Order: sequence, then C-alpha cells, then structure tokens
Amino acid sequence: MSSPLHGEARPRLTLAVLSYRQSAYIEDAVHSALEQTGEPIEVLLSDDCSPDDTYARMQALVEAYRGPHRVVLRRNERNLGIGAHVDEVMKLARGELLVLMGGDDVSLPERASATLEAYDATGQRADLLACDVIDMSADGIDLGVIEVDDLSQWRSLNDWIRRRPYVIGAGHAVSRRLVERFGRLQPGVIEEDQVNTLRALCSNGAVTIRQALVRYRRGGVSAGSSELTLQDFLHQARRCNRGLLALL
Repeated sequence: MSSPLHGEARPRLTLAVLSYRQSAYIEDAVHSALEQTGEPIEVLLSDDCSPDDTYARMQALVEAYRGPHRVVLRRNERNLGIGAHVDEVMKLARGELLVLMGGDDVSLPERASATLEAYDATGQRADLLACDVIDMSADGIDLGVIEVDDLSQWRSLNDWIRRRPYVIGAGHAVSRRLVERFGRLQPGVIEEDQVNTLRALCSNGAVTIRQALVRYRRGGVSAGSSELTLQDFLHQARRCNRGLLALL
C-alpha cells in the first residue's frame, strides 16, 4: 500500500519505521514519520509479522494520510528478527539515504531535513550519519540527551579494532551505496548499528550530527531480567553469543 510522491521522483531520503509487537506505541512513531518537515521523503512502514494489532493500526494511519510524503506499508509473511528485517527494508527503500527507527521511538519533525543538511555538508560523501538521541522512559517521559561518540574520530578499521565507538542505531542514517557495496547482514546479527558503522569506516566514512533528532524509548518489548526464568536467560545468552559471532 502506498501513496505517490509528487511526480514520482526518487526521494533523497527514506524514513523507515520497523515494528514488532508495538501496538501501544506505533501510532506515535508513525505520526512522527509522517509529520517530517522539509522536502518530500519516502516513509516506509514495515511490520515483522506482529501477532497483535500493530499492523492494523499502521494501516489505519496510512489510509487517513493526505500529506506530501510517499508512504509505503508492508509486512513480513513470517517473523524474521531484527537483522533480517533490516535487510528487507534496506532492499526495498528507494531513498539515497535510509533512516531506520523502531516502532516504539519518535522522530523529531526536523529529523529528515537535518540529516539531509548534514549529508550535503559532507559533499554527499558520508556513508553513515549518526545523531544524539533523547532518552525516553517506557511511558514517554523525556529523561535527557544521550550523546553518542563523534564518529569523525574513527577513520579506519584499526581505529574500530582499538575501541568500538558508542553508537545507537536508532539515530542512524546510512547511504544506499553502502548497502549496495556490502550487501545483506549476516543471519543472526543483532548489533546492526555496529556493522553499519564498521562498513562506513571501511568505505567513505561516518559523521555525527551533534543534535538529538529522535526520542529513543527505553525497554522496548523484551521482558526485564527480573522476569526471566533460567531457561529464558540461557536462551538470551546463546542468542547474544550467536549475534556477536555474526557481528565479528
């Protein structure tokens, strides 16, 4: 399901909302994507086969939308997990830049325009742009700004090996050429933000926008550690180890 971009020109930026079991938050996330200021963009709403009504809520918002942005709504036929879901979205996005956000986060209205401005300032060369994020509690209260590392200080693979930068994927934008150069993520990857950062450092570089452009919600949909059984803990530990091996 989609609404046309004026003249069907290829958008410079795709803002993708990735959701899974986020019925309580998805409307705020989608509204924030649709209310982006500046030039028209592509808004890609993608659900990872949620068992609740997350997708239905997204669908209702798309049907009611009458704004300037091109909107695409889709869902996976089965649950793919984070890494594979990101791969699907990257494959479908049409923008020169791709901004990813979770279905429980909220992008500020100027996120797309500020990202494009920073990209243009690099001569459209940077392959990854990171921004600071607003730390938001599970119930939507802003708790302050989280500053990520200045990625201009990392210039090579050796820099990354010496110390991995502190990054938050919720504040990332990546270039289309980066995706085309390196291809799909390894199955099982759960730290796609580190993978994309390393890929960018091995390509045309990465920069940090010293501005908070997204409200990043704590907690997500995972159970807290106090609620885990021993079997749950072991399952998560094995999954974490598989994800680390996939990252490396």
